[in-house]
Formats: sequence, C-alpha cells, structure tokens
Amino acid sequence: MTKMPFIKVPITLNQIIGCFSLLLLVGVSLDLSAREKNIVIVHSYNTDHVDWVPLQESGFKSKVGAEYTYHTFYMDTKNLPKEQYAEKAIEALTLIDKKRPHLVYVTDDNATRLVGRFVSREIPVVFSGVNANIRVDYPWILNDHQNITGVLERPLIKRGLVYLSEIVGVDLTKVLIIMGKSTSATAIFQNDLKGEKMFTLGENEVHIKRSEKFEDWKKWVAGSKGDGYTAVYPTMGFTVTDENSNVVGHENIARWISANTPIPPITVHTSLIGKDMLVGCFGLNGKNMGEDAGDVANEILVEGKLPASIKIKKQSGGNVYLSKSQLAKWGLNIPPESELVRFVD
Repeated sequence: MTKMPFIKVPITLNQIIGCFSLLLLVGVSLDLSAREKNIVIVHSYNTDHVDWVPLQESGFKSKVGAEYTYHTFYMDTKNLPKEQYAEKAIEALTLIDKKRPHLVYVTDDNATRLVGRFVSREIPVVFSGVNANIRVDYPWILNDHQNITGVLERPLIKRGLVYLSEIVGVDLTKVLIIMGKSTSATAIFQNDLKGEKMFTLGENEVHIKRSEKFEDWKKWVAGSKGDGYTAVYPTMGFTVTDENSNVVGHENIARWISANTPIPPITVHTSLIGKDMLVGCFGLNGKNMGEDAGDVANEILVEGKLPASIKIKKQSGGNVYLSKSQLAKWGLNIPPESELVRFVD
C-alpha cells in the first residue's frame, strides 16, 4: 500500500487565534441585558507606555462612566517576541468569553487585529490608536464585521515638524527620522509617509531610516551631523533590540540619544520629553484618544446604535510638549505656555 505523502500546511497567526475563538463561541448565545455590566479593555502594550496606555484607559472610562465593571488585559506586544502574540491573544479572548461583556475596547493595532477581529459578532468592539489603512490592512472591519468601529491614530509627523520649527526654531534644513519596523511603525511609514525614504517639507529635506537594531540607531545618530542633518527625529514606539536580541527600553533609548546626539532630538512621544531626554514633540494625547473612543462607545451603549452605523473617526487633536532644560541646552526658543504649548519640566 502506497503511503500518502505528508503535506505540511502553513498555519498563520490569525488562523490559530480564529480556530480558538470558534471553540469558545460554539453554542454560546449572548444576552447582554441579563448579565453584569462588564467591559473588557485589551491593550496592545503594557503600562510602561505611561503617556499612552493608562491615559487611553482613563479617558475612555471618564466618558463611559462607573456604571460598568472594567476588566483590563495587557498583551505587552512591545516587549514580547512575535511568537508569543497568539498565546496572549488567546488569553484575552478567554477573558472576554468568561466576562461576556457588553462591549470590548481594544487599543492600538495588535489588539485590534489579533483580538478585536475574533470577538463574537454579538459583542460590540471599539478600537482606538489604530495606525493602519483600514481599507488596505483591515478590510474585514468594513466588509465582514458589523460589530466593530473606532478611532484612528494619525501621529501627524509632518505637522509636528512644522510646529517645532515655528514655535521653538528647530532647524529643518535636513531632518533624519529614525523608525523601527513594528506593526505601528510600518503602518505609519506606509500610510502617513507614503513608504518614501525621503520627502520635502517646503524647502527642507526629511530622510527616513528604519531598523530594529539599536546598533544601527546609534550609528545613525552619532554620524547625523557629519551627514548634514540638522535635527534627529526618533519615532513610533521604537521596539528595537540590542546585540543580544533583548528589547531596549524606550526611555533608555531616549537618554542615550540625548547624551550622544550632535543635533537636537525631537519626537512624537510625550513620555520621552524632559531632562536628559528629548527636546519636544507634537504629541497625541492618550487621554484625548481614550475620550474619543469613549464617545463612540456611548453611541453604542447609551444611544443603542449599531457599530457598523458609526463612521470610523480620527483622533481629535494634540499638543506641543517641550522640555525647558533641553530647549536651553540646544539654544532654542522657550515660548510662553499656552493652550497648544505645554512644558514637562
């Protein structure tokens, strides 16, 4: 008897999570009105992103209110290897199955695509902090899932450069943007920066370099002035590793850059502005992002709207965050504090 050849069929991360979610939902009929008022919050990251993760949650809760019991899960995908993403997603889906919430709130791209996609279609899902192009990267939100809507994140890198030039006098003649290759960084590079390695901003040049290796970042920063750059712009969550493949903390990266850069360092991350760190940024406010998501949740929970009937929104705004000590170090202007400008030291 001839043996049939063994054919190895590749299984994707989404297939693993999807199969598990189907097992959880077999035979389950959800009656939202008869259960405890639970909301499950699933974060892509952990609380070490202090200017983003806890603030999104607090902003969301401030809008939705104390009527609900909140259950929070951290996927920690900035620190864990990608091989463990499926395991964390399954843990989150297990929590959702146990709590059977009235709504699931997922923050940022990884929680949206690895958890939000696989939540029972009978449970509303609201996302925030998503950088992807929905039509290209997450078409299932528009085509297959009538239970998902939310708020997109658009870091507005170009606007931040203009603000920092106009308000504090950062020289934009030739700017170096440094990015990693995480899900969020890749989405921003492809969608907001059009996948271009160089673009012009008025008469100024902006160059983009991407790597997951901190050694590359060090080399680029150290040689930036010699290469003609006038400002360095590390951005988008970093997620870079050292020579031993260990994730380097984003504050450690900011402090190394501050101590070693020959040109002013600016960013989009509010938590990295301050003494011995970076000069300033036009940063999205995590609390505002969470409030925007909370407003969407209330349209579902209070007004009774179907998620599919609520148009996906963009975040409502941001602020310029500055470090007085870093402005002084680099001889830049120190403007008066205003509704737009805020100081962190």
